[in-house]
Amino acid sequence: MLLYLYSMEPPFYSDLYQACRSVDIFKVHTLGPFARALFELLKQCEYSERRRDDALLQGVKEGHEGPYGYFSQAFLAFRGANMPKQAVNEW
Repeated sequence: MLLYLYSMEPPFYSDLYQACRSVDIFKVHTLGPFARALFELLKQCEYSERRRDDALLQGVKEGHEGPYGYFSQAFLAFRGANMPKQAVNEW
């Protein structure tokens, strides 16, 4: 549920990112609990990932000399929005 909220519109990720970058204390009461829950979730994921036998190596551990440098064995995720065909055609 946390990751779903993080990725949905309106963009929680953008608000959270801006609040963290600007150290906006006025948003602590609204975004603070969400940020803490997301932190705990990702911390547990990191712990679980270290215990796997088939985990991908991080680019830093594999080195920068591969074809993709430090992005070796990385996954990229792209965000998108549904656009009506007319808007695409106009663009």
